[in-house]
Amino acid sequence: MKIALLEEVTNIRTTYLRAGLIDEPISSDTKKLLVDYVDQRVTVAFEYCIPFAIFYVLYVILFFSMFVLGYQFGISGKGNFKINVLMAIVFAVVMFLITALDRPEIGLAKINQKPMNTLQNHLHGKQVR
Repeated sequence: MKIALLEEVTNIRTTYLRAGLIDEPISSDTKKLLVDYVDQRVTVAFEYCIPFAIFYVLYVILFFSMFVLGYQFGISGKGNFKINVLMAIVFAVVMFLITALDRPEIGLAKINQKPMNTLQNHLHGKQVR
């Protein structure tokens, strides 16, 4: 995912620079659209995540699903310890993946958004350190 982000930043920067080679007013319009896109891209990366309330509901559902599954295996007498452990691991992995992919800045799949922020500052004419 980091490589994809870097490629996107490079492609946007290249397109912005090449837009200067075409005639006005298309050049200015193209550059403005690219700046608007980068602004929206930065906003979306940080603001549009799954709300924490949804995570709480998912974890409650996970807990009760595991509880009911264990209870069902217990009263039926046909439960298998290996299947119970496998089901618990599968549920846990799915929940972890949802969290890691939704919030890349804090999860295992950590992606630094600094290249996109640097591009945004550059396109707005701000000095980048």
